[in-house]
Amino acid sequence: MKNYELTDKNSGNNLAIIRITEGEFKEVEFALGHVTFAEDTGEDTCKVKFDFEVIVPPKDISVQEAENMIELQDTIGKILINILEEQAALEEQATNVTTKPNS
Repeated sequence: MKNYELTDKNSGNNLAIIRITEGEFKEVEFALGHVTFAEDTGEDTCKVKFDFEVIVPPKDISVQEAENMIELQDTIGKILINILEEQAALEEQATNVTTKPNS
């Protein structure tokens, strides 16, 4: 389920601002920064690390408090994964279209 939308605004760093549209953090706006992937060979997993900046925090909470909220970090992480999955699916579709033989 997609619980976010890209806004037509940019952050001070010229990054796209994403608005959460549902749930506990509805109307919170943030910008994603640097994203890195690190393989954990011991656990055979891949960890995603990312920077983000809260633009519009939840009601009655400061930006700094919001950025330190584990629940918000988790929500933003799930949105990031969803964006990456959507992009991968689009790229796979584009590859399938360009490599499909003519009938």
